[in-house]
Amino acid sequence: MSLKSFIAKIGLFFAAIFDAAARTWANVSPEVQDALKQGSAILDIINKNVKEAPDFVIELIQKAFPNIDRPTLLVGLKGVTEGLNIADGIVDNDLQATVGRLQEYLSGLKSERAGFWAGISSLAAKLLAFGFAPAGTKWATFEALMEFVYQRFIKK
Repeated sequence: MSLKSFIAKIGLFFAAIFDAAARTWANVSPEVQDALKQGSAILDIINKNVKEAPDFVIELIQKAFPNIDRPTLLVGLKGVTEGLNIADGIVDNDLQATVGRLQEYLSGLKSERAGFWAGISSLAAKLLAFGFAPAGTKWATFEALMEFVYQRFIKK
């Protein structure tokens, strides 16, 4: 098999995976679709603004998602910091400190270990989406669809 043929087969393989994700996406409830989009987009906003003030980042998030109020955002992001085991020392109900902790953590990973940063960012987005999703939504839904959501709806 030539290199060109091998690369073509890899391309077909990834296209098939993406098509399968699109079919799965079509069968997921609108509430879960929204949770996936919100989780991915909010983490994207935080990642793109790790050097900005937390208040500025919160403002960007609220402009992008006016239907997510501050208490809901706090609960979701606290779930992320707890899931990543970086919640120590954050005062309860402090959205700025929670966003700041995520920025600090992600910034350190982004500059030191880019591959690991991408995996942690994906996990953080899944944790946030899971927190926003209706009760009873299976974790496997987030595992299966987060990359599809990021590539289809968020990445620019």
